[in-house]
Amino acid sequence: MESRLRSILKTLIYRMVAITTIGTLTFYYTGDWYTVTTVVVIYNAIAWSFYYFHERIWSRIQWGIIKPTDNK
Repeated sequence: MESRLRSILKTLIYRMVAITTIGTLTFYYTGDWYTVTTVVVIYNAIAWSFYYFHERIWSRIQWGIIKPTDNK
């Protein structure tokens, strides 16, 4: 299982990529900074929460994890 701090850091980095992408696309289509800000803030507040909990749930699932063997 990974630490909460690691999950939060991964979430923040991922969200920065998403903020840049959605902000750029929104500005391209609307040309309005107020709309860009509104869309980015609302979307990312929701997405950040879902991503964090998604990571926390997956950190508890053992499926697909290869455990190291003791080769002493």
